[in-house]
Amino acid sequence: MLRKALELREALHGVESLQVAEASFLLARLYLSKASLLQVTAAKREASEYLDQAEKLLDMAFETRERLSGPKSVGVGDVLQELTVLCLQRHSFAETACPENFERRKRITGIVTGNLPPTHPDWTKALYALADSQEARGAFDQSLVLRQAVLEQMRKSFGDTSPRVAQSLTLIADTYRKMHFLGAGKSRIGRSGFHP
Repeated sequence: MLRKALELREALHGVESLQVAEASFLLARLYLSKASLLQVTAAKREASEYLDQAEKLLDMAFETRERLSGPKSVGVGDVLQELTVLCLQRHSFAETACPENFERRKRITGIVTGNLPPTHPDWTKALYALADSQEARGAFDQSLVLRQAVLEQMRKSFGDTSPRVAQSLTLIADTYRKMHFLGAGKSRIGRSGFHP
């Protein structure tokens, strides 16, 4: 049905329209969901075909939205988020297999923080996702800066007793835990006489 809606919108509005970009975006999200289900059932080849179709649709939606709505529009951020998910899905959710996702998440964060108030849930999600990307790159100090920015905003917006503040504190503690284990692992390697 979404494929038919896309075809109708193309006929009515032309290929280079926001209506077609929206239909492409929705169809791509459907293909991502279908690919996800197929990956679970071990139908890898068929899942890959849906991911390929989703990628083509998302690329088209991205180019159209960026050109017609501007590079800092929320719609562009939405497509970038789906491209991030697509890359992770294609690589069994291995963050390190998708280095381009870091740049995507930086751009998404800029779009979200420029268009939405800090109390909006997507504001927090964007900063958390960028912090996760920083950690995957080994940039724990930069991840902490982002997580602490979220914590301060959550405290200002919701007060110290909010569950959102508790979540922020938990994520900061987890980042420190990862830093500790990484540092402890490096010192053990150094004591063993192994030097990469």
